[in-house]
Amino acid sequence: MWELFGDSDQQFRVVSAARAPRGGGLEVFGLAEDGSVWQNLSTTPSIDDWTGWSLFGRQPGPGRVFPSRSNPGLVSLGVNISWDGRLRVFGAASDGSAWLNAQTWGMNGWAGWLRFGVISNWRRRFSILPDGWARFGDSAGFREVVVPSIGVGLFNVVFGLTVDDAVWINILDQVGHPERWRGWQEFGEGLRLTTLAIGRPDDLTIEAIGVRSDDNTVWRNSAHVWELDQWSGWQPFGAPGDQFHAVASLRTGGPDGSESDVFGLALDDTVWRRAPGSNAWVQFGDPANLLSTITPIWNNGAIAVGLAGTGPDYSTWHADLLPSGQWGPLQPFDSSVGLRQLDFALDIDLRTHAFGIDPNGAVWHKSQTTPGTWPPP
Repeated sequence: MWELFGDSDQQFRVVSAARAPRGGGLEVFGLAEDGSVWQNLSTTPSIDDWTGWSLFGRQPGPGRVFPSRSNPGLVSLGVNISWDGRLRVFGAASDGSAWLNAQTWGMNGWAGWLRFGVISNWRRRFSILPDGWARFGDSAGFREVVVPSIGVGLFNVVFGLTVDDAVWINILDQVGHPERWRGWQEFGEGLRLTTLAIGRPDDLTIEAIGVRSDDNTVWRNSAHVWELDQWSGWQPFGAPGDQFHAVASLRTGGPDGSESDVFGLALDDTVWRRAPGSNAWVQFGDPANLLSTITPIWNNGAIAVGLAGTGPDYSTWHADLLPSGQWGPLQPFDSSVGLRQLDFALDIDLRTHAFGIDPNGAVWHKSQTTPGTWPPP
């Protein structure tokens, strides 16, 4: 059963959850309508007990004024795990700048919000932030920083979508130095995308799959995870008549030589799938199953693999990858609460937790009673 998640006067637009590699507890981040970011932590990994919402960002010390360190005013939010196991939170601000807040070493604290790419010309003369540990890069005004989802492995790269739909990339320059990035560089051959998903079809490959702005077709670009300067280039991922407004990439195969399970939402909100090894999109579910958002569910060890989404009427749906390797049907995911966005995380006891935002901006939560078993509505 869905329950309200924490007392807050904030209205949220995005919720994102992850299990902290250090300590094993869940950390939930919410982006409020005023651009502030909030955090709610599980206090005991095996019990659904939480700290409640608190503002997320380093507070200034006595006599120091760093208002952006506590609230940079974001319009997008993404959570990722770094190569060394620290959580990182990325976002784009309303002025087009990109921001990063990463866990620090040792005590599991947070560094505070730092600019992660700037748009002002005078700032481009500088390559290092004043504290010396995060590089500036050039940007053309971001509307979203796109990070690989939590369940697909550790990454040293993030992407950005600008207000003109151009795609940019930023690569971790020195894996031995936390958050030393190369700076933003335009990615691809001028392709413009409305949406972008990053995934890992196998242990050696990273892929970017997006919807092109001018014709709603799907395109794919891939690289070896250790050769991020050498990408395949954008290639059509379907026929010219295959038109979508959102895509999601799931890793469902083995460690080597696999392909992703890719799902898409067509312009009429029907759900389609491109199976591993296939070169064609096939409708997934009943034609009456309409979704406006899709969320991949993939947890390490393939303990929980599935697809979830919300409908235009705020209904919630999910489908599970069965032990046979076949997908089960799309089915309602508890109609007791209407939601417009979903996210999932796996706790230390291997129970999946669901988090969602209702049309009024309140956050809701429910968790499995045992691995694989959801409570009744």
